[in-house]
Amino acid sequence: MPETLPDITPGLALSLESSYFGFFAHAGFAAALLHHGIRPGFFAGASSGSMIATLLGAGFTAEEIKAIIFDPKFKWSFWELKSFARGFAMMFCWPGVSGLTSARDARKYLTRVLLERAPVLEACRHGEVSVTVANLNKLRTEILTTGDSVSAILASCAFPCLVSPQQVDGELCWDGGLANSSPFLHYAEDARVDTIITHHIHHPSVADRWKQPGFRPRIADTLSRGHLLITAEIHRLHLQVMEKSGKRMLPVTTTTDRPGLFSGRAAQQRCYDLGWESGETFATGYLAHPRA
Repeated sequence: MPETLPDITPGLALSLESSYFGFFAHAGFAAALLHHGIRPGFFAGASSGSMIATLLGAGFTAEEIKAIIFDPKFKWSFWELKSFARGFAMMFCWPGVSGLTSARDARKYLTRVLLERAPVLEACRHGEVSVTVANLNKLRTEILTTGDSVSAILASCAFPCLVSPQQVDGELCWDGGLANSSPFLHYAEDARVDTIITHHIHHPSVADRWKQPGFRPRIADTLSRGHLLITAEIHRLHLQVMEKSGKRMLPVTTTTDRPGLFSGRAAQQRCYDLGWESGETFATGYLAHPRA
């Protein structure tokens, strides 16, 4: 029998945090929620979370989402043969080259996936979708709820230096997680939403490096740590606003190793399974005390 979606849980939103190749843990977490009949009516996402949020809002089932993200064509759509030449050009600050990939193939892949169900964000009929991007022209974070779905997702997934900034309505936008890694602040004044589940992904293999005696960080380590510091401070400020708004915040964290472009299916499945376990644990408590 084909998988069916449960009824929407009134007033419930799901926010999926930005995380490098976090597609798998986010999808596993969402699959567990749906399995237990917990279906938000609002989905927000940054970076990898933006794609899963859009697929959920477009009405893709858990099995369909899993098939999409585990498709080798999806993973390799973020890599181009020209990446080697682009990397060389970036070393010399070549104009117009600001990422190892242009995401051209990823655009083609996602266009095929979303063409019938959600070519634009406002076409998502199974939940309102919000995608966060960093608008480089306007120097501000923006929440996109309308417009081309693929452009919004790719802009939000445009990890600095790996993916070139993407055009959204004629403006260059970058990774949504740069300044709004867990998008939920826009629900503070939304009377339709009273409860927000936030799904975070923690990579201990990255964080634990800084606890090791004599650790000698590389430039990538220091840049990543600096970004984490900034996003953590912004996240704390956003939580303070939400506390004053009276909204119910339900944070959930999944701990996984960091997957990547060259990770095999076993590593991806492990991330998915850990996301599912987090969702199972959360759903059990939520259903036992839905308004506690």
